[in-house]
Amino acid sequence: MLRKKANLYFAGLALMAIGLPVSEFLMSLSIMILALAWIVNGPKKQQWLAFKENKLAWSGVVLFSIPLVSLLWTSNYEYSLHDLRIKLPLLLVPFFISSYAISKRQFYILLGLFVGSTFVGSLIIFINYYLNLRGNLPNIRDLSIFISHIRFSLIIDICIFILLYAAFRWRNKYSLIALALASWFVYFIFFLGSGNGFIGLMSIFLFTILILLLRSTNRVFKYGIVAVFISYCAYIFFLSFSSYRSHFVVKDDPYNKQEIKKDIKYKSVANDKQLENGFYIWRNIAYIELSKEWKDLSTSEYYQFDKKGQEIRGTIIRYLTSKGLSKDSIGIHQLSEKDIQNIQNGNYHYQLNEWNNLKLRIDQFFYQIMSFQNEGNPGNKPFLQRLFYWKGAISIIRNNFLLGVGGNIQDEFNTYFKSQASELGDKYWLHSHNQYLTYFVVGGLIGFLLFLWAVFYPLVVYAKKNLLLTLFQVILLISFITEDTLETQPGVTMYVLFLALGIALFNTKDESKQVDVLHHELK
Repeated sequence: MLRKKANLYFAGLALMAIGLPVSEFLMSLSIMILALAWIVNGPKKQQWLAFKENKLAWSGVVLFSIPLVSLLWTSNYEYSLHDLRIKLPLLLVPFFISSYAISKRQFYILLGLFVGSTFVGSLIIFINYYLNLRGNLPNIRDLSIFISHIRFSLIIDICIFILLYAAFRWRNKYSLIALALASWFVYFIFFLGSGNGFIGLMSIFLFTILILLLRSTNRVFKYGIVAVFISYCAYIFFLSFSSYRSHFVVKDDPYNKQEIKKDIKYKSVANDKQLENGFYIWRNIAYIELSKEWKDLSTSEYYQFDKKGQEIRGTIIRYLTSKGLSKDSIGIHQLSEKDIQNIQNGNYHYQLNEWNNLKLRIDQFFYQIMSFQNEGNPGNKPFLQRLFYWKGAISIIRNNFLLGVGGNIQDEFNTYFKSQASELGDKYWLHSHNQYLTYFVVGGLIGFLLFLWAVFYPLVVYAKKNLLLTLFQVILLISFITEDTLETQPGVTMYVLFLALGIALFNTKDESKQVDVLHHELK
């Protein structure tokens, strides 16, 4: 009977590991199975004592308790109850799992299921793109069809390190398989185009290099990782330099030296210095000619939107500029059929189809900075919007320093944006996009200090006992800087899965059944 109960616990964790990358339904079902395992698992007094004595389990409960206690000074119960429902696994899973123990072998099996499910999910996303979305992708975020591309990219980062770790430990023919899968996931990070994914990948490389330099005697593996990291940094620098020049360095070209035309058919924004591929965008534009000639070249209306939701006339102007063509009837008739199709698909640059998603994201970053400098409008510029969100959070914290605003967080942000950041359109009125700031806004100084203990205590424990869990926690803590990771079901499930693995693994009394302690990991 005890074995059956243990199997039920293991099934719940396995289903959570499999479901996290690909199914919110499986995430919810896994918690139900863990609840059932707890119900049938013997005397409740012993289970309560196991939970009571487990600080790792209590760290999850604290994360749930901060918004729960803030109900005392909350008026927006609709938001609060929704938030608590999302965060409920932080309370339930550590409570259910606190009396369960897994062996080192079971730990690796669960990680293997997690990696396998992520690999299958990435293949489905990749195939779906080439079968259904290629040339018709409104937003790069739509690539990930299971969970948000940000969460999926973090999961891939974790999988990469698991596979690198496995390759180093095995040191046999299976290491080549692990390295091949890790290479696929590195490619997929570029394919997915998530900024958080790139940051996580950089963290993995830095962490791996540090460990290898300190521990490894395998020069090939050590210097191979260093070479990959240097190549990765050089590639990012090259792409960044190219995009910077495109939007901030004016080309020494007759296109840019021509005077602003006084002809009535041409319009210019004289003081606007926005660039595309080094050419001025908003100079010498014959809007009437473009509108008339576009009707002869395309079935799409000039004043409609392209497939990415952008105004077609804006895409036409940027596209012509990127090619260095005049923005009039002469320039538009130099476009090929492929160019016309590119514009209809929302391609603002004639080379955009040749870019990978990393290049695209970097280019968008520099374009958003350039556009904001000229227009002063942060709307629809995710990188810059975060600065407004963080500034708003800091302002709210100053006015509610000790206890925070509880579930009134969005109401407070709306008030701030209306009075202090009206240039940001109301459809972009979100909150912090920083988990540290969000908990400070919700719980004040007291809640923020409790939050810091709750998320850094597991890191301290993992650092003494388990290399993999240490890196998982580091990646999650880094993700907190630019995202509200614990505000979505996949984000909460990702956090609580690795917390549950740590609880169950360290519940094993026999040290030989645990993963080796950190200073033995890479010997």
